[in-house]
Order: sequence, then C-alpha cells, then structure tokens
Amino acid sequence: MKPKPHPFPFLLPKERESEAEEERELGRRVATMASGSVKKEIGETHDVLRFGVNDSVRGELSPLHPVQATIQKEAKFWADKRRFGAEAVYGSAFSIRKDLDAQILSKFQRPPGALPSSMLGYEALTGSLDDFGFEDYLNLPQDSDSLRAPDMHHGMELNALCKYEIVVLVRMQLSKDM
Repeated sequence: MKPKPHPFPFLLPKERESEAEEERELGRRVATMASGSVKKEIGETHDVLRFGVNDSVRGELSPLHPVQATIQKEAKFWADKRRFGAEAVYGSAFSIRKDLDAQILSKFQRPPGALPSSMLGYEALTGSLDDFGFEDYLNLPQDSDSLRAPDMHHGMELNALCKYEIVVLVRMQLSKDM
C-alpha cells in the first residue's frame, strides 16, 4: 500500500511532524474514549462522593507493578504470535473479521450498577474464559472493608459524555480533512 502524499508538501518538516503528532494524539483520544475508559484530568477537582477518598489521579498515574507489566507484555507477545500464525494459515481477512467481532462483542455490557458485566461473548471469542489471573482472586470488591455500591447514574453520565466527545472529535477530524 502506497503512503498517502502529504496535503501540504511546502510545509517544513518540523511543521509536518507537529501536524502528525496532533493527528496521533487525536487518534489516541478517540480510541481511549471509544474504549469507555475516561481518565481524570490533572486539574480536575476530585469528587469524593462519587469516586471515594483514595481514588485520585495520582493512583492512576502510578506505574504498574513489575509482575503485572511482565504479564501484560507476555500476553501481548503471545496474542501477536497467534494473530500472525492465523494470518499465515487463513489469510488477513480472518484476522480482520475476528477483530471486528471482538469490537462488536466488547460493546455489549450491562448498565453500571450492582451486577458486574460479564462480557461472556467477548471472553469466548478471545479465549480468556479459561484464564485465571490475579484479579480473579485478589482484591475482590466484596471482600473489601470499604465496599461502596457503584453509582449507576454516574456511570451513565460518563457513558453519554464519552459518546458526545467522540462525535465532536470525529466531526472536528472530518471538517479538518475537507
């Protein structure tokens, strides 16, 4: 596949790099919002009633435990190996179809509330039904002394906010392209 020529070849390389960096950042923001995980901003005030006393930006920015980082890196390595092997045997259309199915199945979740979403179809597709990780037996919320019921209204607000921001970012990108 041929790379797309730059729309403004007369720009200096530094300006091209900054424009490319802006596009990458926009893509990262859209992907983050599409995945449903919204990070708190550094300057944002901390809502203790909704997020609890200890839930803060500092906790989200802290590095992963070395064992957790190693496990995630190894899981990504083997997933890439399996994907490459499937592409070699069945062709690239198989991997693309599997990715599309995974995207569709990862969208179906229960509304936030007392019952956690199981995402059974997604786990069956990815083969993670048989995996038994740390999160399955350590740090269960029902074992905690400070168990607080999840706020359904806040979860729905975040969901609506994510969808709105994605629409705005996509419209900005489309108007920028035209």
